[in-house]
Amino acid sequence: MKIIRDNKAATFTLVPVDKSERAVFGHLIPKLKNGDTFTYGGREDDGEYCKVRLHFGSKMVEKVERVGGITVHRGVEEGGICLVLNGSTKKDKLEVGGMRNSCYFGACSPIFLKTTKVSGVKSLVITLKLCKHCKAPMISMHACEWSTCNACAEKCQHTYKKGMVHGAGVGDMAVGEFCTKCGRGKPLTGNEPKKTQAQRHLDVERELGVHVMYHNSSATPSQIVAAEKAAGVIPTK
Repeated sequence: MKIIRDNKAATFTLVPVDKSERAVFGHLIPKLKNGDTFTYGGREDDGEYCKVRLHFGSKMVEKVERVGGITVHRGVEEGGICLVLNGSTKKDKLEVGGMRNSCYFGACSPIFLKTTKVSGVKSLVITLKLCKHCKAPMISMHACEWSTCNACAEKCQHTYKKGMVHGAGVGDMAVGEFCTKCGRGKPLTGNEPKKTQAQRHLDVERELGVHVMYHNSSATPSQIVAAEKAAGVIPTK
């Protein structure tokens, strides 16, 4: 699938590329009307990238399973049409990954806006969420997470609070100041020292009392920082 991002309009155009994608679009398009929403159905691994499942017209049902002697309750989408976003090129795959982050962190239900044609191929134009203040479309992770578009954030009378700030990557967290109304970070002065990921994690532990663990190492942030200083990665003065 080809993914065309329009930052100004805050939309994605989804263009089917292969026969199976065109078949799904053929079933889906006649059923869609402006404002219809998709249910985010999670991600699937695609090597170092991911695919994203969007469901339309489905119903969430509870499934109960026994896994290793444990009863597991989980929600499963049944019926409807499942649209799998699988990027055709590296650029497309990166866009799919960004859409996944916005949907996951921003609790988005992607919204169908209209159909269009790209090189003669009927395609879908969607946005991820609407601003809670002005109903403008949004696609960026931070805008979706706080349900506030950039234009409204610029008008915000910011009230900053120190706490956990995060990016989209695994372990991408630090201590910072953010607005409790629009979620935007406090502007930096430019004089802040650059820190390694381990240093940022150590700040999180010391200032917020959040314990940081690594799935691929038993080392603590404090131990990693000490090793980085010994190796000269972090200046000691």
